[in-house]
Amino acid sequence: MSRLVDLVPGPSKTYKKLFDHLSSHNIAFIEKPLLILSKDVVLETVENELYAEFSDFISVESAVTRIKRLFNDYVISKPEQIECIVPHLLDTEKTTAIENIRTLAEYLSEICNNAELETHLLNMSADRNHKHFLDICYALYDNDVLTEDVIIDWYNSDDAKEDHSDAVHMIEKLIVFFDEAETESDSE
Repeated sequence: MSRLVDLVPGPSKTYKKLFDHLSSHNIAFIEKPLLILSKDVVLETVENELYAEFSDFISVESAVTRIKRLFNDYVISKPEQIECIVPHLLDTEKTTAIENIRTLAEYLSEICNNAELETHLLNMSADRNHKHFLDICYALYDNDVLTEDVIIDWYNSDDAKEDHSDAVHMIEKLIVFFDEAETESDSE
C-alpha cells in the first residue's frame, strides 16, 4: 500500500479519482485501504499520535524513536514532518517553546537538513507563534537548527515580507546582531 501512496501522491481528491476509476472497473475490494491511505487521513492520524506522544512525554530518546517510526510508517515527507511537529513544539508560552526547541534540537536539525527545509520551519514558526518569533528564531539558531544565512535570506525575501510582515519586523534585532557579529569578526 505504501507503494500506492508513492504512485499517487497528493490530496484525498486524487485518491478519490483513483478509487472511482477502480470501482468503474469492478475493483471495489480496494476501497477501504485507499480511504485509509488518503494523505489527509494519514496526516490526521499522525497528528493524533503525535499529540499522544507529546502528552505522555517520558524521555527525549524514546520520543524521538517513536516519532521517527511514526513518520516512517506513514511515509511522511520532511516538510510534512515539520508541519506536524511545529504545533507541538511552539507552545503559546515563550519559555515552553524555547525549552521544547532545546530538548528536540538535534532531531529538528536532522529533519531540517537543507536551506529549503529550514525556510519551511521559519515560515511555520512565523505562522504558529509570531508573538515570540524573535525568541524562537534565536533559540533555533542558538541550538544549530537554523543557520544565519537562512535566517538572513528569509528576512530579505519578498515572500516573508508579504506573508509574515510582523514576524519579519520582529527579527530585525536578530539581523542587527548578525551584522554586528560579522563586523566584529572582520575587524579582528
